[in-house]
Amino acid sequence: MANVSTVQGLAELIKGDFSYASKYEVEITFPGSLNFRQGIREITLRCDTVSIPGRNLRTVGDFNVYGPPIEVVQGQTFGEISTSFYASSDMRERRIMEDWQDAVVDPNTFDLNYYDEYVGSLKVFLLDKKETKVYGIELREVYPKSIDVIALGHASPNTINKVGVSFQYRYWKRLDIGSTVGL
Repeated sequence: MANVSTVQGLAELIKGDFSYASKYEVEITFPGSLNFRQGIREITLRCDTVSIPGRNLRTVGDFNVYGPPIEVVQGQTFGEISTSFYASSDMRERRIMEDWQDAVVDPNTFDLNYYDEYVGSLKVFLLDKKETKVYGIELREVYPKSIDVIALGHASPNTINKVGVSFQYRYWKRLDIGSTVGL
């Protein structure tokens, strides 16, 4: 005889109440120092892949205790996330990211701008089957750290180019979407 948790697990599988990797939405808020007039909404729609960042607790060993040492939390660390965007025929997605990087380091003088002048934010929302936002995160103080190379070749005549961008951020927070799920 199957136990209750197995039956409940099978019922969940049959119901198909899962989160799908293809159901997401991205919103990018560019820094005020950039004056983009067009293409901003299109770039978020052309986001092919995006990662939801993990959470890391930085620990150190406490060797002042009797017996086996313990790991004590010292703080949080955050990395970077990778995204890719379908490239339009005029490469505006890449140009926007290059312009954003140029707001960080002037390409002519190599002068660095002030941090607050080049950071923006990036939001990622997971959607349910009805396209309703069910979970969201916001990356704070974000900027494009690297833009990937785009490999070209005659052997790929029907391949759409993609612009890969890695974003550095200071921290992220979960957005309150209004979930009624109690934990």
